[in-house]
Amino acid sequence: MKQHIILGSVLLLVLPVLAGATETTTAVSPKISTMMPAKTAPSSAIFSTTLQKGVSNADVSTLQTMLKTSPAIYPAGLVTGYYGAATEAAVKKLQEKYGLPQTGIVDSATQSVMYPNPYTTKVSITVIAPNGGESWTAGSVQQILWKSTVSPISTTVPPTPIPMPDRPTIMMSGTSAASATGTASGGTTTMVKPGSSIAMPPPFFNYASIDLVRDADPSYSYHIGSVNLYESQYSWKVPKNIAEASDYRVKVSIGNNVPCMYANDMQMMKTGTASAASSVRPICAAPMIASSFASDTSDSVFAVKGGSSINADVLRRQIAEIKAMLEKLSIQIADIESKLEGL
Repeated sequence: MKQHIILGSVLLLVLPVLAGATETTTAVSPKISTMMPAKTAPSSAIFSTTLQKGVSNADVSTLQTMLKTSPAIYPAGLVTGYYGAATEAAVKKLQEKYGLPQTGIVDSATQSVMYPNPYTTKVSITVIAPNGGESWTAGSVQQILWKSTVSPISTTVPPTPIPMPDRPTIMMSGTSAASATGTASGGTTTMVKPGSSIAMPPPFFNYASIDLVRDADPSYSYHIGSVNLYESQYSWKVPKNIAEASDYRVKVSIGNNVPCMYANDMQMMKTGTASAASSVRPICAAPMIASSFASDTSDSVFAVKGGSSINADVLRRQIAEIKAMLEKLSIQIADIESKLEGL
């Protein structure tokens, strides 16, 4: 009898998920072009904790991958996940470049110069192609085009005062990044009080995420790759396992999950599994990380022809959901059995 009850519970939970695979609801989304959420400002932190010598975790690997984009800053170029002497020396070089105290510790002030900060940096992104009406064939190579501008803005500083490097402001725009070297005007650091108007120098790490989204499924997001925001173009070989559909849009975005996604992309390229990119990015899905604070999508939908009739990403999500349900049921069963043992 108990087996029948448990089996029935599993079916009640799992069947709606499987049924959802055959249902489609079309809700045409308007063009997305955002600076920041209107109500809640996103987190400005790239890493969950302060990083310093002796720490060993995934955040350190992401940090090292970011530093590695500049051989002048991080000549060792090692990605080990351990914050050793070479990483500390690289962080000090980065801090020197931006006029920050050379502590070798990645605190909030150091993070603020590493990646565009929604509190201090204005980012504008416009997707140029595909922008609606195109028809791509699975297996073909297509060009994704966009334009962007990144510049300092006057804004309200978060409640906690932050140190600002005493460096000249350098504007960045168009298809190339301006030099972030500049000339220090003394190498000092000034504490900026809340409510003050500030202007940040250009960020050290200029990468964005390109993703494929669908109107019919708001939860669908296929990660195409990480790109330099200022290169303004990306050649993409459309995978043959992409589902054939006519409601695709391309989204280009920056956000505090991008450094992690970039690190993951580099690891996949290193191991030769770059083609395995999918919508599932568990190591970059920490709830405290804002998904994006500046983005733009294609104005209208485009089609992908000749793809698979089976959506592998949907199946992966369904498997993950079913496993989570079964795990929850397993915990409930164990709890019930423990109560029975006490009778």
